Amino acid sequence: MKWFGSILQTISSPILDNATNFQSFTGNYSKLHNWMDHSHTANKTPDLTAFQKQRIAFVELMAEVAQSDSAVKETVTLAELRSITPAKWMDARLVTSSRLRLFHADFPVHRESGSSASNNQQNRAMSQEDHPAPEATWLVVVRSQKECLCHELTARQFHLLSDFHSGFTVGESLERLSYWSDENDVQFPLPEELRDWIESWTTDRFFACMDVKS
Repeated sequence: MKWFGSILQTISSPILDNATNFQSFTGNYSKLHNWMDHSHTANKTPDLTAFQKQRIAFVELMAEVAQSDSAVKETVTLAELRSITPAKWMDARLVTSSRLRLFHADFPVHRESGSSASNNQQNRAMSQEDHPAPEATWLVVVRSQKECLCHELTARQFHLLSDFHSGFTVGESLERLSYWSDENDVQFPLPEELRDWIESWTTDRFFACMDVKS
C-alpha cells in the first residue's frame, strides 16, 4: 500500500491547503486506506466497488496534477483571447495547460462523503452508506501557481474542452460538438454561452497558449 500512502502525502501537502473541494479528502481516504490495509493483513483481496475504484482513480489524477511543475508559467490572458479576429477563430487552436487533466466518472467522486465512521468502524470504512448515488460527473483539475482546483463541467463543456485538449481547432471542435449534440438530443450552445465558457476557462488558466494562423 505504499502507493496509497504517497497519494495521501500529496493530498496533505501545502499546495492543496486552500484548494477547492480537496480539504476533506485526507480523512475520507485515510478511512479507505485503513480498510484496505485491514483486508490485506487478513489475507483478503479488497472487493472495491465501482465508486471506490473511480474515486481512487480521481485521487491518483489529482496527485499527478499536484506534483506537476509549479514553475511553469503558461497562460493565456483575456486580452490575448479577445485579440483573435473573427476570420481567424475557426482555425485557431487553444492549447490546454500541461497541468490540466479531464476526468469523467459515474459518481460525484470529488464531493465529500456525508458519512462519519467511528473508530470502531474504521475497518469497515467506505461501506455502502459512504457511497453517493450514481451521477454522471465531468471534471477538470488544473494547477495554478499556488493551488490545485477542481471544476465541475456539463457534458457539453466536457466534450468541447476535451477536443481542445486533443488538439482540434475551434472550428473542428464545434463541428464535433454539433454532431455529439444531435446524437444525444442536446441543445447546441448559443454563441453567448460558448464565449462565456471560453473566457471563463481562460480566466481559470486552462490554456497555455494559442495557435493562430497569421
